[in-house]
Amino acid sequence: MATLSKRVSKSKPKKNNTQWYIIEYYTENGTKKKQYIENLGYISHTEAKVLLDKYNVHNTNKPKSRGKVTVGTAFEDFAKLYKQMIGDTVKPRTYDIFEYHSKRIIDFMGFVELAKLEYQNVEAFKLALKNEDLSNKSVNLYLSELKKVLDYSVKKKWIPDYPKIEMLPLKRSNQPIEVLSREEIDILLEQSGHSQKFYLKLMIFTGMRPVESSRLKWENINFDQGYIDIISDNPLKRGRTIPIHPRIKDMLIEADKSCEYVSPYLDSVLAKKAMKRLSVKTGIVCNPYKLRKTFGSILAQSGVDTVFVAKLMGHADLQTTYKYYLRLKDENLIEAINKL
Repeated sequence: MATLSKRVSKSKPKKNNTQWYIIEYYTENGTKKKQYIENLGYISHTEAKVLLDKYNVHNTNKPKSRGKVTVGTAFEDFAKLYKQMIGDTVKPRTYDIFEYHSKRIIDFMGFVELAKLEYQNVEAFKLALKNEDLSNKSVNLYLSELKKVLDYSVKKKWIPDYPKIEMLPLKRSNQPIEVLSREEIDILLEQSGHSQKFYLKLMIFTGMRPVESSRLKWENINFDQGYIDIISDNPLKRGRTIPIHPRIKDMLIEADKSCEYVSPYLDSVLAKKAMKRLSVKTGIVCNPYKLRKTFGSILAQSGVDTVFVAKLMGHADLQTTYKYYLRLKDENLIEAINKL
């Protein structure tokens, strides 16, 4: 528990001559030491006690670093340096991505001392991310940011080395994606409940990511102009505006709008469980991401321009669209040559 320490200045008026600090005591090698946490400045004892209480409430049950560098401290130090490099060797979006991943890493292992960071800590973090159904590529992005900061920590000589970080294997770029056929879509719609049917149509005819669908609000749908404004708070993913498909326009207009959110499932995990129940019932493998991929696949197979497919899917990199949604056949190439 933190406490207060004071220092009286003889050069200041007696009424306001006391400078207060928040301090903590810890024992190292059998010696009791004092660590200064925060300088509160020249304030009254009452004001200092209020700030101390706030500090203790905020930091209750959090393990203390005891003056040693933690994972969180290393991230904060590196972030300051990284931010200074924006516009020179670092792009603004690259920094935004780093900041986005850093928050999650700090929440999970920010109070672990760098010297005590072990392989098991990293593996536990990977498992936590995989339990949220993140792709191997997404998990590896988190691990890359962690490795970046740990490399920096070695250069700063905070640690001599760090545990090995094993990246997860990525799918081959030419591996076909799993999508639903039109017949399977009809069967799923026929045997689904009201909420499941609403979600199926919403996903198949918008191609939203599971998280995007769970956060979509009615205020994001413009019925007069006929479009849906999909917003993403992840700097890795692009928000976009897509037209309302005629197949879901009436469904959306007639839907109950007592809740501010459009999807019947306010969490992507709940949506995944609902689709799994439908899979068991029909024997057709169905999950939120498969619905999104079905949307992109139908667009690509229908001959929609690749740029438009990428725009509607929210792909930041056009190569993603080429890799997973376009399967060029010999007849496609012959048709292209004949247009010359």
